[in-house]
Amino acid sequence: MEENEKLKSTQRSNQALIYGKSATFWQGKESYLDVIYKYLDIHGTVDNSILIPRYVINHDSIKGTDVQTLLRQSKVFVGLSFPYEGPAPLEALANGCVFLNPRLKPPHSSLNTEFFKGKPTIREPTTAAANSVCPSWILCSTAVSDPTRR
Repeated sequence: MEENEKLKSTQRSNQALIYGKSATFWQGKESYLDVIYKYLDIHGTVDNSILIPRYVINHDSIKGTDVQTLLRQSKVFVGLSFPYEGPAPLEALANGCVFLNPRLKPPHSSLNTEFFKGKPTIREPTTAAANSVCPSWILCSTAVSDPTRR
């Protein structure tokens, strides 16, 4: 099947795709993911599946069209609060996913976050990825059907 036909014929499932290619992004996020897993199957494209929860269906590193297919199959695209920025949340929205991302309290800055130390910035993101990519009001613009049904 041609790539465009494959994307158009994709059916949405009760699943979430996690935004985090590196297994290190997943560390310390199990309780957050456990709550999401109560309602949705969880898929990832992670480089090292040893460090992620057992219930995650890992697709390893895959090409862009396969990511687009996963996004079209998913209802929710889930951020892990890092990476801070990237085009992936916009790609998810364009493919019909809700983007869910934890708030950063307190906001991260060079005063309290190793990532920003020594960088010429005074930014204080309150949420990762969406902070400068798209406004927060757009992140909840797509309705999700009954989340209690698996």
